Amino acid sequence: MKTSFPRSIAMLVVIILTAAAVLAIVSSLSAQPPALQPAAQAIKAQQQIPTPIATHQRLPNPVSTYSPGAATPSVMVTSSPPTPRATTVSRGTPEPTPELIGKADFGSWNYVAYKDDLGHSFATIRYDFQTIGGIQAYVDDNKKLASQLVSNKGQVEVYVTFRNYVSPEQFRAWVKSTGLANGPNTQVYGIVRMMQQDGTRITAYTGPDAQTDKVQARWADTGATVKGIYAAHGWVSTDNLAALQTDPMVFLVDVTPNVIRKDLATHGVADVMKVDVRMQTETPFWTMEDAGLDKFRQ
Repeated sequence: MKTSFPRSIAMLVVIILTAAAVLAIVSSLSAQPPALQPAAQAIKAQQQIPTPIATHQRLPNPVSTYSPGAATPSVMVTSSPPTPRATTVSRGTPEPTPELIGKADFGSWNYVAYKDDLGHSFATIRYDFQTIGGIQAYVDDNKKLASQLVSNKGQVEVYVTFRNYVSPEQFRAWVKSTGLANGPNTQVYGIVRMMQQDGTRITAYTGPDAQTDKVQARWADTGATVKGIYAAHGWVSTDNLAALQTDPMVFLVDVTPNVIRKDLATHGVADVMKVDVRMQTETPFWTMEDAGLDKFRQ
């Protein structure tokens, strides 16, 4: 007699066998060989590295500095001659390189002159104004240069340094007697020394009328007092150069701007009167004060 299973039971057996086979396959796939484990861990570790964060470091802003002679500010406050500081350089469009139009070394001093991309010409005079020996050598050379300029009739540009502080009354009389006047591109001015109680030196500027009372009033809240006028800038006739050199109040008559213009003209530079001649320092009086003004009396 034949024995037959119900069809439903047969189908149930097939499903069970199929499920067992699937579980066996899944189990074999999930079991990785030991050699594959490190690679899998490395991939997982890479996925966990944080995304780099972009950072920005700000450059310091350029420091604006003033060196005596570089400009003519209304007032400068300092306790010692300013020391030039390094400034940041823009990394944008590069600045055009000025054209060198002249340079020369005269022993105790030298100059270099350039023309910028706008056609403006400027020259800078340098000398050793930080030592007494360097200053005296510069004074002696300027005396020789002045004696050479006397033969040329006309006006010459001068930077004058006094031996000591000059009162406003003395300065006004001195300007009148020397004929110090405005030039082609400059005006007459005097350089005023003020002093605070703590020794801080203040440098201010005044016109030929020497209205130091206004300078004093401007700094009344600081307690600074006017010591006097110690230098001047302007133009004088060559007829007055000799007398200016022998003036007992005067220590230095700086005539180097005129020598530079003549040297540039000799080398073919046009319109030398338009050349902006800049002194590395308008006067060596800072060093004279530091060394003691008694050393510079006649």
